[in-house]
Amino acid sequence: MACLFILSGARFISAQEFKSDNWFPVYVDGKAGFIDREGRIVLEPKYDGASYFYEGMARVSFGRDTIITEGFSQGFIDESGAVVIRGNWDATSHFSEGLAAVGYDQTKQEFKIGNRTYYSSASHPWYRWGFIDKSGAIVIDTKFTSVSEFRDGIAVAAVPVMSEWKYGYIDKSGNWIIQPKFEHASQFSEGLARVFSGGKYGFIDRNGTFVVNPQLSSAFDFSEGLSCVQIGGDVTKPVGMSLLNKRGRHAFIDKTGREVIKMKRSNCQSFSEGLARFENYGDYGEGFIDRTGKVIIPPNGMGGQSDFSEGLKFVIRAEGKLGFIDRTGTLVIDSPFGKMNDFYRGLAEVCESYDFGAKCGYIDKTGKVIWPPSR
Repeated sequence: MACLFILSGARFISAQEFKSDNWFPVYVDGKAGFIDREGRIVLEPKYDGASYFYEGMARVSFGRDTIITEGFSQGFIDESGAVVIRGNWDATSHFSEGLAAVGYDQTKQEFKIGNRTYYSSASHPWYRWGFIDKSGAIVIDTKFTSVSEFRDGIAVAAVPVMSEWKYGYIDKSGNWIIQPKFEHASQFSEGLARVFSGGKYGFIDRNGTFVVNPQLSSAFDFSEGLSCVQIGGDVTKPVGMSLLNKRGRHAFIDKTGREVIKMKRSNCQSFSEGLARFENYGDYGEGFIDRTGKVIIPPNGMGGQSDFSEGLKFVIRAEGKLGFIDRTGTLVIDSPFGKMNDFYRGLAEVCESYDFGAKCGYIDKTGKVIWPPSR
């Protein structure tokens, strides 16, 4: 399985400012290029695939002869559009703190049709992961079964131990700084990391010492000093499907494990921009509380699996239409599009539908179309 947990919804911009931080990938006649925040083309569409720029470099794809799960051969361009790294990896991450993860699918098989070479992959491929630097050189060998991006000099990594994967933490030399001994692990957030150990969740510090013992049925990473956790009830597994019959109760804990907000017949999510989502059991729609537990936006039939980003939040309204609300719960953008993503770097990606290959474009925070949906 492709366990590279770089979450698309959790994007991070380097502290160093690059002009490409304000660029966005678009497609024209099947080719990918980049526009600026005003909708002007800054790099002509000529790649088969492209992602956002990070640290002055963007992932791009070349050719469509391969049918491996992750797409086609990949590389990186700089802000001039020049291909500066090209490799034969089967998957990559974006650059973070000067390094990018690269993976090789261990289930990939080569076959030929005529004079052309194709590749097939298992429906659930699994990878060996390592890291390259900005010259394209392998600086950490591809020996891990799962990795995260680097954050504050630390990345999560997993290796097979007996018949199981065990998770720990490595530095930028690939050395273990916390040995692989957990059933699952997340990146450090605000100095603590959420780990799954002995069938429960807890939190460790950078020495690998538990500061919140593994006694929680579910937990989110710390955000704005608090973590939403479930106490009692069925355990939510870190991977795979969890069949929940007993919910337990939810609360927000601080970094000592003390409950500071107790939820009443509600679940909860992480804090983002001072607000946290919750849903009352048996009700439809989500609401938001502040850090005191006060309800700021009551459940009103609106949904959408996202948090506030850049002051706005994507919602699915009761009638199935899409839009964005502000921090008071007021609908400020009423969208005609069939799919919308959260605002990121000042624009929100919008698509005609959720269908694979649907045309996509961008809007600004007034709802103005900056780039009409294209493909």
